[in-house]
Amino acid sequence: MSNPLAKNKEIVYDKTIEWLLEGDVSIQYQTNRDLLGLEREGLRARIATEGWGAAFLSKRRADGH
Repeated sequence: MSNPLAKNKEIVYDKTIEWLLEGDVSIQYQTNRDLLGLEREGLRARIATEGWGAAFLSKRRADGH
């Protein structure tokens, strides 16, 4: 007999992953890399030019700090 709680955990996990993949490009990249085991170089490259990553990098001074 299957465990009904296991199915609920799968549903919650799937919905959580879906939610994370709808977020900022940096979160999408980390979700793919760390939770799904996928290396998405296209997402990684976009971090510097989109979303939170771009906002963070825009604060750098001319000397790189």
